[in-house]
Amino acid sequence: MKDSNPNIINNVYQRYIHHLKDKSDYFIPFLERRMSCERWLQGELIYILQKMKNEGDVDNFVPEKPYPILKRSHCDIWVKIKETEIWLELEAIVTNYGSPGKPITDQISHILKDSEKLKTNTKGGSLKQMFFVYPLAIDGSNDLDWGKHMKTLKEHIEILMNPVQIPIDTKDAFVMYLSRPL
Repeated sequence: MKDSNPNIINNVYQRYIHHLKDKSDYFIPFLERRMSCERWLQGELIYILQKMKNEGDVDNFVPEKPYPILKRSHCDIWVKIKETEIWLELEAIVTNYGSPGKPITDQISHILKDSEKLKTNTKGGSLKQMFFVYPLAIDGSNDLDWGKHMKTLKEHIEILMNPVQIPIDTKDAFVMYLSRPL
């Protein structure tokens, strides 16, 4: 599905990136405990969307908007900008590189399930997935491991922009991806 105006989505994404770069140290407690910060990330995106709404750049947004067809299933965030509806699913993947943690393959399956949910949306619109992966080594030492998971993901999603790496501390970073279902 083609976006009616990709610059609209790009504007939201870029504002969100800059906002998170200013708060990258907020990731440290999540990193130290190897825990998900997905709800916090959703809250920060809602904050940015509210600012954009106040500035007139976003018409409306709804967290946890019900999907038109799926019963008891909600999209993380729905955004309306001019004629464009954005249905966005957001996920955080906490890697287990160098320490114990939840299996990454289980977390990858959540992204694939979100992709399938988005594709059921009969209303159309711009179907997006934003996912965050951390920790990944700034020096790239675990890129090969992560690359295996990206290969699986790319069979089901299309990456829309270059991933953005934001350092958390001197050795670890989180990486943001913006994608859509195939």
